[in-house]
Amino acid sequence: MGAEQGVTSLRSGHNLFPYEREARALIGLALSAWAAGYAALGVQDIAGWAVIAASAVMAVYITRTALHQHCALYAALGINAAAERRSRYMALLPAYNPAPVLAFDDQGEVRFRNELAEGRFGAIERLTDILGPSAPDPQAAVELGERFQATVDIQDRSYQLCGQGVPGAGTLLLYGFDVTQVVSLQREMISTQADIIYRMGEIGETRSEEVGHHVRRVALYSRILAELAGLDSEAASTLEMASPMHDIGKVAIPDRVLGKPGKLDDEEWALMKRHASIGHDLLSRSSRPILQAAATVAHQHHERWDGSGYPQGLAGKDIHIYGRITALADVFDALGSDRVYKPAWSLDAILDLLRRERGHHFDPALVDAFLEHLDRFLAVREQYADPV
Repeated sequence: MGAEQGVTSLRSGHNLFPYEREARALIGLALSAWAAGYAALGVQDIAGWAVIAASAVMAVYITRTALHQHCALYAALGINAAAERRSRYMALLPAYNPAPVLAFDDQGEVRFRNELAEGRFGAIERLTDILGPSAPDPQAAVELGERFQATVDIQDRSYQLCGQGVPGAGTLLLYGFDVTQVVSLQREMISTQADIIYRMGEIGETRSEEVGHHVRRVALYSRILAELAGLDSEAASTLEMASPMHDIGKVAIPDRVLGKPGKLDDEEWALMKRHASIGHDLLSRSSRPILQAAATVAHQHHERWDGSGYPQGLAGKDIHIYGRITALADVFDALGSDRVYKPAWSLDAILDLLRRERGHHFDPALVDAFLEHLDRFLAVREQYADPV
């Protein structure tokens, strides 16, 4: 419906009662047939022709009111005024509603798209064309009257798509709302949050005189390992943002311990080990999912698969997958970096250690995945190499 039709509808909404449209159409047809039959009898007098003419006019009028679903007499007398008011404003929606609308049958084939949908989304033919492989089963959605939502990026815009199955009509409706500004703001907030988290992670790093891109590399290693371990995208992203804070507890460790170039004595080692619990205590006070994940990472990234780690002595899968992943990522990067207490190891030496510690220090499945996809980790190490 175009804008001009919408304005016409505003002036004259549908005001017939339910089923009256069909009744009027039948009456109009009957009057037309009667007038035609009466004329066929060979009427000679003026009165007879007047009756025929009046019947024909009435038939046209009644048929026209049926077609337009509007009776001027009803409008003048205020009959069914509520229905007329609702109808004329509802008639504006197809012309002026800024939302793209698509309708699919229960097989996922498009049956209708308004002009806005065609302009924004192109020639959509199937539900999967716009929702991809994550699209729900259209038949089930229709039968159950299911509602669902999804956010998709199309060209340079973001859309919130809201679906609704309509069982009685065998139809799945899909409405699209432009949420580009909202999504852009959300992504900016996430980016800002990630940047703050990196900076927090670097606090622990600089406290122990470990400079460079350690936390960024550990974050990227952790995400890759999370994906290889089968974690979904949301969990992998959470770990990527949480893992930089694995050593945040070092803010409370004395400089004489963190900066000592040689081996720590028993007292110093006991102090050093406290950073895992301190980091957990600092971060676990927040209810935010990312900081809760960071608290787990800080607490468990020094636990070992065989139970010989600290601070809790957890073993195997009792160690959270986030802790197991960060432990491997952290050790791989730390061994390959110069520290105050040691020079960087060669890659061969690091890989030999990972193989030896498979099933002892590290989750064996994670070591296998790491070694099988070593090129991905080396690419990150090269991209974010520490300045000379």
